[in-house]
Amino acid sequence: MATVLVLPSVLTPVDTWKQLKVGHRNLQVVDYQQLDVPNFSFDQLAAACEKLAQDAPQPVVLIGEGFGSLLALKIATTMFGRLDRLVLVAPQYRYRSGLLGGLLSRPTINGHQKRELSRSMSNLDLTGALVHIMCSTYVYCGEKDRYSRQASENIAMRLLDGHLKLVPQMGRQINSDGLHAISENLR
Repeated sequence: MATVLVLPSVLTPVDTWKQLKVGHRNLQVVDYQQLDVPNFSFDQLAAACEKLAQDAPQPVVLIGEGFGSLLALKIATTMFGRLDRLVLVAPQYRYRSGLLGGLLSRPTINGHQKRELSRSMSNLDLTGALVHIMCSTYVYCGEKDRYSRQASENIAMRLLDGHLKLVPQMGRQINSDGLHAISENLR
């Protein structure tokens, strides 16, 4: 049985993604708090998530949202031939301030983890790694998402098999319209 592995934004509760309809596939939504990552650095999180993808029943559809899109892109560069497809939602390929939440947001990670993660990602830029992604990649961006729009367009354009889908009524975070659009892709 195939697997859909979701790496959510730190701004989106895990339960939101559990509503995704994945057909006959197994749905696994990563809760970063549950991973055994001592220092909570980007590289440690990426390694832990890559292990989950490698251990999951193949093939894997890897979904990354916001911060999770950086993890998904990093993993996709090393899992040649093992990913059915890559789905990115409100993606980034470089670290930007605000990616882990601002003053008014309620991230799903604690303050210490947020600081460690932010420090470890300060110079993160996956632009050069995009050429190593060989699987079909579907990029979803909300029509109202001014934060991720340019990055979404750039990613879809730079990838060998990249496809951009603008989702009406969706902003920076996944909502029911975005979940529906991705569910349609997974049929």
